[in-house]
Amino acid sequence: MLPQKSRQGPPPSVQALEAIAVTKTSPAADDMSRICAFTKDVHSDYKGVVEIRVGKDEEEVFKVHQDLLTARSIFFKTALSGNWKEALERHVVLPEDDPSTFKKYIHLLYTGKLAIIPNLTPSIETIGEEFDALAHLYVLAEKLLDTETKKTVLKAMLAASRVPRLDGTIFSPGFTTIEIIYEGTSAGSPMRKVLVDLYVYRAHRDSVTSFGNDKVYPLEFYQELTRAFVLTRAETAANGPLRDASSYMEEEDVDAAQ
Repeated sequence: MLPQKSRQGPPPSVQALEAIAVTKTSPAADDMSRICAFTKDVHSDYKGVVEIRVGKDEEEVFKVHQDLLTARSIFFKTALSGNWKEALERHVVLPEDDPSTFKKYIHLLYTGKLAIIPNLTPSIETIGEEFDALAHLYVLAEKLLDTETKKTVLKAMLAASRVPRLDGTIFSPGFTTIEIIYEGTSAGSPMRKVLVDLYVYRAHRDSVTSFGNDKVYPLEFYQELTRAFVLTRAETAANGPLRDASSYMEEEDVDAAQ
């Protein structure tokens, strides 16, 4: 299923939308602008460069300063220390990962910015790519044991789910994004909780049209979503507006009975 959309009030001004992609200093700055346009000082001596080979069929080689990698990632800190082969050769191979996602990761390490610009046009396809790119980056950070990057991406996912596009439409992550996250994370993942909450509090009729159809959502997503729905309405369930029994009766097939 593609990202879900909803309407919320009048569309924002062009000035407000443009502010998403530029640096803001006001305390009231939008979450997305702070995340995607915030430059932090990188305190590093930049000692030593490590070669990272990413991908299999279309492998790309990245040369990255070691202290940037090890300051954020437990995976790299472990691999590039002691007598590990990677530490001795200053060479790490990540054949199962996507070079374009790793490039976004390195960009974040060096600049403090996410190289994923919010698409302001109300296009389900392009906004779906935005959500998917964030999901892939989160999964990579999960693998590299980089908690700081996961927090940054999670904030960006939430912000992207709140930003009205040019026509005032608000989108939520769809099937592909959910699939990426559930395949690349384990139970209890904060990003899984974000996706479940978005469906609990923001889902509408269009959000569930593909449930049980051609797209099979991860079983764990169904389970967590069901649990969250029940817990959310638990306090009012006893007095819920159940319909009269007649509303649940099967209609008799008169022709078949004759």
